[in-house]
Amino acid sequence: MARGVYIVGLKDKSYVNWAVNLAASVKLYSPDLFITFLHDGCFTSIPSEEQAIFDKAVIVNEEHYTDDKEFQPGKFKLHLYEYFEHEENLFIDADSILIKDILPLFDS
Repeated sequence: MARGVYIVGLKDKSYVNWAVNLAASVKLYSPDLFITFLHDGCFTSIPSEEQAIFDKAVIVNEEHYTDDKEFQPGKFKLHLYEYFEHEENLFIDADSILIKDILPLFDS
């Protein structure tokens, strides 16, 4: 697929829950978009029905979000491009929700 949405859930269960809600809203308003969940291994902690909302789940390299073993969330955003696999990519913070189709964002 040419267009993908990326959602991150690292180090905090609340981000994982928000990511599930965001992915569900993407599927509702923009069902043709491919959704990738970037995580730290927490994916298996969510129910299989919620896992199915994502098209793909990728474990993030710990070095991309830690510094001396300390969590650095901003550091990961500098490494996002290494995880993008589509021709057009959109990163959305997990603590967001869609209220309409986001396909027009790709055209602007």
